[in-house]
Amino acid sequence: MRLLTHNMLHCPRTKAYPLQLVASTCDDVQVPFSEAFIRRMLPRIQWEVFREAAAQFPDEDMLAKLPESTPQPDTLDEPTLKAIHRALLEWHVVDGTLKAENGSEYAVKNGIPNLVITEVRKESGGADDANSGDAAMDVDDKGQ
Repeated sequence: MRLLTHNMLHCPRTKAYPLQLVASTCDDVQVPFSEAFIRRMLPRIQWEVFREAAAQFPDEDMLAKLPESTPQPDTLDEPTLKAIHRALLEWHVVDGTLKAENGSEYAVKNGIPNLVITEVRKESGGADDANSGDAAMDVDDKGQ
């Protein structure tokens, strides 16, 4: 899973954002650099979320080149754009976990985030809820 993907994911149950990334295995996959693509994507990136996730990769040179605050696309030089490209597209999370604020966890296996909600349980409700057939549903998602 690329950081570009991670930056756009949210909890399917509560829509909570961001999901905290805990990477256990990462891979470095070369991708051709496209300055135009990076400049177009920058306004869509939640910068603090991106930098926090990028800090998990073992590439201190790349991290040092990433701006501390949200950059303006037209003000960046090529080395900075290449560092952003590297973090967004070349570092892949192979295995890890995505954690939501509500405690939900979703596995990342073989580079694929599993955001499928796997368990459904009924909340305890009043007698009217039980009789109407419309009892409230709650989801317990471990995404494994």
